Amino acid sequence: MRRRELLELAAGFAAASLQTGRGQDGNASPARFTSQNGILDAVLEPYIFFRQVLGRRYKLLNYNGLIPGPILEARPGDVVRLLVRNSLDHVTNLHFHGLHVTPGGSGDNVLLRIERDQSFLYLFQIPSYHPAGLYWFHPHIHGLSGAQVRSGLAGVFSIRGDFDGIGDLPEATEYDIVYQTLDYFVLDELHSAEAHVHHPPPADEPPSLVMINGVPQLDSQANVTRTLNVLQGGLLRLRILNASANRIIRLGLRTPAPGRQHLSYLIATDGHPVAQPVRIDELVMAPGQRAELLVKTDQREGRFHLMELPYSPIADFIQPSAPIARVTFEYSGTAPRELQIPDKLQDVEPRPPGAKHPVHAGPGAQ
Repeated sequence: MRRRELLELAAGFAAASLQTGRGQDGNASPARFTSQNGILDAVLEPYIFFRQVLGRRYKLLNYNGLIPGPILEARPGDVVRLLVRNSLDHVTNLHFHGLHVTPGGSGDNVLLRIERDQSFLYLFQIPSYHPAGLYWFHPHIHGLSGAQVRSGLAGVFSIRGDFDGIGDLPEATEYDIVYQTLDYFVLDELHSAEAHVHHPPPADEPPSLVMINGVPQLDSQANVTRTLNVLQGGLLRLRILNASANRIIRLGLRTPAPGRQHLSYLIATDGHPVAQPVRIDELVMAPGQRAELLVKTDQREGRFHLMELPYSPIADFIQPSAPIARVTFEYSGTAPRELQIPDKLQDVEPRPPGAKHPVHAGPGAQ
């Protein structure tokens, strides 16, 4: 798309009727901005809000009143017009993690600074050849990106395409699972948000909390999990994002009844489908990494759980100390027909004999 056409689209943005998708609190269901007629129009407003957690009042950052932020959904070839209104009391910006788009100008430009009470229109086109998959957005302002992500600023950016139409995938029950670890800064009227970022937390501050789709959980107590429905004889598609800034997670599906475990298959990682479904029992995800699982829900009834399992990235440091149910799935009804795991997802060209392996920067690296 030529620059003149992009400028015309930007001019038309002001006339578009947009809603910010603002929620009431961090437990609200996330809004979803979906492209229409080749254009994704959306507004993101990061701002500060307060929430009672464990009997204390905490200061959080969010997009449109939601943790995680609204889901952005587009297709290859779409134009993205995303207005960011900065209602924080410090500078911010956006990074479109994993997207194959321009890193300059009004695109995925991490050098941009959106100052307090200022707005900026991100305007770019998603390439027509862009792979369908799970990506995400978060701040990437130098010196503050980690703190802003740890305070709640993150959201899913989903690219839909041919991959979503393979086999029985269109009929699968699908859920986005966003895993976040947040540092809850205790409200102090004497310090700005930036001061909270740079000053040590109070000695009596509770540890970072895990948030699963906005629901706070602890590592040391029984958790209140969100229960999601699945269909007997169907497929469950889990699109998982580790949106934490500093935590490696180890996940696995577990069924309370022995001998009735569900089979799970890896079908995509970091926005790219694998050649064919890979049977796995556990999944280790680095910060920023995305993975998609396909599960055959072939039990008759009951519940099963997405568990976070103990993981020790360094000696004598285990998170969590025991397996914890992060999400609960419950059978509720029967699929109209029995769905099957596809045999093949995409063609992958074989590596020529003697070719060297490319340098790999690690899971989730962009």
